[in-house]
Amino acid sequence: SETTGAHTKITVSETTRAVLANPKATAADIYNSLSPADQQTIKQYQQRLIDARPEFEKLVNDVAAKFGSTPGTFEARDPNTHYFGPVKTLDRIAEKAVQDYKGDLSQVTDVQRMTFVIDDPAKGLAIYEEVQKADSPTGLIDRMRNPTSAGYRDVIFKPTLANGHKVEVQVNTKS
Repeated sequence: SETTGAHTKITVSETTRAVLANPKATAADIYNSLSPADQQTIKQYQQRLIDARPEFEKLVNDVAAKFGSTPGTFEARDPNTHYFGPVKTLDRIAEKAVQDYKGDLSQVTDVQRMTFVIDDPAKGLAIYEEVQKADSPTGLIDRMRNPTSAGYRDVIFKPTLANGHKVEVQVNTKS
């Protein structure tokens, strides 16, 4: 494994490739196929994001207050609420890094994530613009103006925290 600032890379070994070739392989199988050093690298990456949670919460709560959003839950998904998702597990971080990003942990940006639920699609980009005042988020996906064929609308973007790691913010309509 290799660590350079916020960019951390794990090695996708032949053992891991063999696990990936099995269509029944689980995230745990992928994680367990990694070297102990790479497993430790993933634990450290996850911990740095856990440690940065207060900064993420402050950013979100400052924006939420400007839009009248109150804390809610994933289960309720009430309009004008926001909630934090659970921290992504070590198994899922490994799976996503290996399968989607060739071992580059810095691309797994949803280890810490949160969602705003809104009732008015116009608020989606307004929330993004408000976050831009405090940060220069990357990776904007705008399906508010361009919903999916099924009518799904959201905005997703990735603010960067002081430690250099990215987190994920989603803004969804209730439906």
